Amino acid sequence: MASLNRKKIAKTSNSTAKKTKEKSEKPKKLKDDFSINFHSKNQIQDNAFLENIEKVETQLSKSKIAKTLAARRGPFTFKKFCKNYWKKLFLIFLGALIFNLGIQVFLSRSETIPSGLTGVASLLQFSVPETKPYFAIIYFATNIPLFLIFWRKIQKKNFLYSTLIFMVFQILINFGLTLPQVEKFIHTVINFVSFDWTSTKAYEMNLTFLILLNCTIGAIFVAIGISLIWKAGGSTGGTDIIVYYYTTKYKKSIGNISVLVNIISGIIFVTIFNFLRPNVTQGEYPYPIVFGLREFSTFLYIFIVGQTINILYPKYKKVTLLIIPSDIHKVIAYFRLINYWHSYRIIKFRSGFTGNISYKIETTVLLLESKELIQDLKIVDPKVWITATTIHSQSGNFLTSYVEE
Repeated sequence: MASLNRKKIAKTSNSTAKKTKEKSEKPKKLKDDFSINFHSKNQIQDNAFLENIEKVETQLSKSKIAKTLAARRGPFTFKKFCKNYWKKLFLIFLGALIFNLGIQVFLSRSETIPSGLTGVASLLQFSVPETKPYFAIIYFATNIPLFLIFWRKIQKKNFLYSTLIFMVFQILINFGLTLPQVEKFIHTVINFVSFDWTSTKAYEMNLTFLILLNCTIGAIFVAIGISLIWKAGGSTGGTDIIVYYYTTKYKKSIGNISVLVNIISGIIFVTIFNFLRPNVTQGEYPYPIVFGLREFSTFLYIFIVGQTINILYPKYKKVTLLIIPSDIHKVIAYFRLINYWHSYRIIKFRSGFTGNISYKIETTVLLLESKELIQDLKIVDPKVWITATTIHSQSGNFLTSYVEE
């Protein structure tokens, strides 16, 4: 009996030892992957980590980048606009130049009527050629009612100031482009054929590819000009003011809203132009051409401009940034210093290459604000690694104040 008990105890002892050995040999699960929301300090257990961030934040607040960040803030005034935004002034001037070249050099040749209030000035220019030098002044005059209506509704005065500056540049540039000597030089240098194609029978019947060629080039020029001015914080005025109001209110694509507004205005202007200046037909064509290439080119123009703006100025397009800093404290301190306005997630991980513990940050931002954010992060941490992934769809609220200012 005692022998049996000894065997049972030994068996139990061996079983316990075996289980203990299995437990000791079982690989420990790493607890390196976790997420922290740094907007809530109560979730952070490592006080030393917080102290390091506060120290770095104090150092950053005295650095050169802090002065740069401070210059971006503060009340907006016209004097501050001229002093701190000279690059934007240059963009507005360049945009106005390209915009006017598109209209006066290319669209005028194909008699393509630009949409929006630009179409009003174009209708007068095509119907009464003597008004061509005053195109910009007429366009400015048609914008006055819109400025009066939307001046109080649009809170961002930066947008309205930039639009007014564009109007001034456009008047000066248009006067220069319509001077007889300048106009003759431009039309001689930029010419796709060596004869007066506007007097040929093909043109009269609207059956020439040159109408579509000039329309396409002119539309691309106009779209580039508009995009540059949008990037500078303004617009070309006219229906763009209406487009700005509704895109900022409903957070929709500028290009898509612009196409909708321009199609409506395009239909109106094409109809009016057909009455003022009907398509020329020959004797063998007893019926007047109501919708020819000239009219088709107007809607082609609307499509090209809308799509090009969507590509060059994707205002509400979003990207997810993956930030892997060499020093996590610097990046978090920078976010706190600028009161970073988007949510972000911090993930602790083990590097498969070095085996070291590191941190990465994930945050979603607007494409247009990502460039400035990346530039700042490279100053704060020159060794930072950043990748951007395009977001195709999302749901929920998203702060867009950056592109509205």
